[in-house]
Amino acid sequence: MKASDYTIVGGGVVGLSLARELSGRGASVTLFERRRIGEGSTGIASVAALGILIPPTRRRSPFGRLLRVSHTHYAAFCQELLAETGRDPGYDPRGGLHLYRDPPSERTRRRLPESYRQVGIEAEWIDGESLVCRLSSAGGEFSCGLSLPSEAAVDPCALIDALVKSCHLRGVEINEGVGEVHVRRRDPVEVELADGSTARGGTVIVACGSWTSSTLVEGMPPVVPIRGQAVELDLDLGDMPILHFDNATTDATYHILPKREARTWVGSTVEDVGFDVGTTPEGIDELRRVAAEAFPGWLGGGSPPRLLRAWSGLRPQAGRRGGPFIGPLSEARDLWVASGHYRNGIACGPHSARLMALQLTGEELDLERDGFDAEGVRHFWP
Repeated sequence: MKASDYTIVGGGVVGLSLARELSGRGASVTLFERRRIGEGSTGIASVAALGILIPPTRRRSPFGRLLRVSHTHYAAFCQELLAETGRDPGYDPRGGLHLYRDPPSERTRRRLPESYRQVGIEAEWIDGESLVCRLSSAGGEFSCGLSLPSEAAVDPCALIDALVKSCHLRGVEINEGVGEVHVRRRDPVEVELADGSTARGGTVIVACGSWTSSTLVEGMPPVVPIRGQAVELDLDLGDMPILHFDNATTDATYHILPKREARTWVGSTVEDVGFDVGTTPEGIDELRRVAAEAFPGWLGGGSPPRLLRAWSGLRPQAGRRGGPFIGPLSEARDLWVASGHYRNGIACGPHSARLMALQLTGEELDLERDGFDAEGVRHFWP
C-alpha cells in the first residue's frame, strides 16, 4: 500500500475535517473508516448529536478558548464548504432559548448574560408575557428563558456529506468499510486493517471517536462511549428558536430543534451502555415523555405528533477534565490522536482539526492568531 504523508483512522467530523485541512496544505492524505462513512458515530443511522452550536460563555481555560474560536468561525467554515463543494451543511442561525422552571437567583440573572457579552455574544432574559408569546401554545411551567440570538445548528448528515465531497476534491484517498483497525507503536507506526494488510510511513492520526481506545493497541488514555438517542417528530414549529429545557425526574437537559419540512428533532438521552449503539423503546419513550411534559400544547394532548424515526450514536467522552485529546502520542511525533470531544464533536471538531494541522505543519503564526501559544495547545495533548 502506497505511503501517504498522513494516515487518518476515522471518518467522522473530526477525521474528515483534519483530512481536509492537511490536503488543503498540499499533503497526501489517506483516510480509513471501519464502516461506511455516516454509519459509525456520525451518520443519520446513528448520530446522537442534533448539530446544535451552543454559544460559549467567557471561560479562561484552553477548552473555553477552543469553543469560542470554533463558534466565531463556524458560519464562515460552512460558507467555505458550500462554495467549494456545492453541498449545503445546513447552517441555520435561528437562535436559542434556554428555559428555566424556577426563577434564577439575582446573581445568575446578572452574571450569566454578562459572561456571554464579554465574548461578544448577545444574551437577554425573557419573562412573563414575552415568554408566553415566544412559546406560543406550548404550555409548560417555565418562569423565564435566556435568549441567545446567535445560537445556530447544522445538519450533521449534510455536514458529513460536504466534508466528504471537499476531501475528494482535494485528493484525499478515502477507504470505507475496512472493518476493525489497530494502530501499533512500531518503527514506523503501523496501521493494521481487518483483511491483514498494513499501512506504514508518514504520520498516523487516530480520530475514530468512541473506538479510539480499542484502535490504539497501547498507550492511550481512556475514551468512553456514551450513547445518545434522538427522535424526529411530525411537528411544524416554524421559526421557533432552538429550545433547551431540564427535566426534574431524569435530572438531564434536553433540546428541541425545529427543522424544515414540518419536522422537529428531540434529543438526546445520556446512557453509559458501552458500545451498544441501537435505539430502545425506553429511550424513545423518555424523549417523547419529557418533551410532552414540558410542552403539552405541542407534544401532548389527544393527538401527539407522529414519530417519524429514531436514531442513536456514541459520543466519545475523554477520561479526564479539560476537553478532548488533540496532540502527539509518541516522542517521534509520528502518532497523533484527535478524540474525546463528547458533545462538542460537531461544534469544535472542525477547529480542533485546524489546530492539529497547524501544529503538524509548523504554522505557529496562524496558531497564535487563533489565540493559542505552544503551552495552550499542549493542554490538549494526551
